[in-house]
Amino acid sequence: MSERLIALCALSMLALACSKDEAPAESPDAGVAAGVRLKGRLRMKLKMRLPNAQGEFLEANRAKLTEFGVTLATDYSEAAFDSTPVAWPVKLGDTLTFVQSDGTFAGVPSPGATEWTLFDPTAEPYPSGVWFKGKISELVPDGKDPPITDIPVRFQGGCGMDGAEPADQVAACGEVAKPTPKSLPLPSEGHGCGHHPAGHDVAHHVPPVPTDKLMSSYPPLDQKACRDKNGFAAGALVSRGFDINKDARFVAYLGSTCHAFVLRGCCVSEGGTVAEFLGVSDLPDRSCPEIHHGRQCQELSLGDLVLTPAVREHEVGTLDEVPIAVHNNGCFGYTTIIPITDPRNALGGTMVSPHLDGVRLKHWESPGSTDYFNMTYKADRDVVYRPPRCVPQAKRFKVDEFQFIVDGTVLDRVFRLKQTNLYRFTSGVSEGMVFSADRVKIAGPEPGCPGKQHVHQLNPCTLAMDDPAPDGCGHGSVEPVAP
Repeated sequence: MSERLIALCALSMLALACSKDEAPAESPDAGVAAGVRLKGRLRMKLKMRLPNAQGEFLEANRAKLTEFGVTLATDYSEAAFDSTPVAWPVKLGDTLTFVQSDGTFAGVPSPGATEWTLFDPTAEPYPSGVWFKGKISELVPDGKDPPITDIPVRFQGGCGMDGAEPADQVAACGEVAKPTPKSLPLPSEGHGCGHHPAGHDVAHHVPPVPTDKLMSSYPPLDQKACRDKNGFAAGALVSRGFDINKDARFVAYLGSTCHAFVLRGCCVSEGGTVAEFLGVSDLPDRSCPEIHHGRQCQELSLGDLVLTPAVREHEVGTLDEVPIAVHNNGCFGYTTIIPITDPRNALGGTMVSPHLDGVRLKHWESPGSTDYFNMTYKADRDVVYRPPRCVPQAKRFKVDEFQFIVDGTVLDRVFRLKQTNLYRFTSGVSEGMVFSADRVKIAGPEPGCPGKQHVHQLNPCTLAMDDPAPDGCGHGSVEPVAP
């Protein structure tokens, strides 16, 4: 290994074994053909500075910390642990996808794309707040086991999570969690140290969270501060006279409620030193209520997504609408709703809601766009699936499938056209289009339109009520479509 590469490994403080015998990993499947679905895997390597004078409290809880996934420096000056950025948005060029529970992401890169980008999950507008960039050539075809890309993060525990804090508490944060200079290289610059061979060290221990997958939970919305100082050593620190809001806040953080959520990728984007370490400028310093939209960590239930009705597949007429109640008390305060059917095979319906902003169903209301501490969280929102009002004959057997995503929970809903009572226009402005006649006036034959059935009053394709030929063939002649 070159001296420059060894230096980059040391400067980046990546928790990797960089030995002289280790060769840089090769770019897998470079130059993959266009249109191929590619896959990558991400892992965040968090490091948090500690006041090593409190080492006795860390040593007393070493077994619990190890089970929690925390590694301590030999002099107790630092704690290291991993996190998976579950449900964080990733773009492969212009193609939007999301990180899964195992850290993988997959998608077909947009034509000509050379980079993929990981975005902050709560930055506005969505998606924005660049966390990390990688090369598309380093991804592998879906179906293969991708190498891990490690993202180094200088974490600062509970500092900044409650928004504005007293000056003495802020000072205590600054004394310990000093940001690393922006000049440190990202792992992509030290390629051999930023990526692990496929299958190497993929699994790491993630402790259970008390509120994990508690479905249909509701936040009490009465919490004024994040539970980020109730860790393993908190009680002992307080009994010995340490102030867990100041100098002991970092040791008291380890094993806390907030720490448990951070290990799941839920709160990693809080705190200003993250931006300093990654060397970017568009990551704001945000608090718990900003990340969770009016809630604190202890009010969440990771993956709490419930859809009502629970029916997965629906048959619909072209004038039908399917209401879906969406319950979400997960991390980020929005439900991601994405169509996953190839457009060439899609029926063409859409999801509709006044709270739908692009692919996000927002579960919060705010008196001001940045008034996070006075937001009202709405765990229950409604969306409506609206099928196309008419479809070409070639599309009548196609389907729409949507995924609903909250943290690591993914539910899907499938919609297909009911094949009974279908008609096709044989004349008029909607000629050739197929529709469901359940609520359509099919008339004739009549003297004004001899030998033909036709549509009066509502045009099912345009929803126009203005009958262009009330004494003739109305909106056009039609014929039944065989099932």
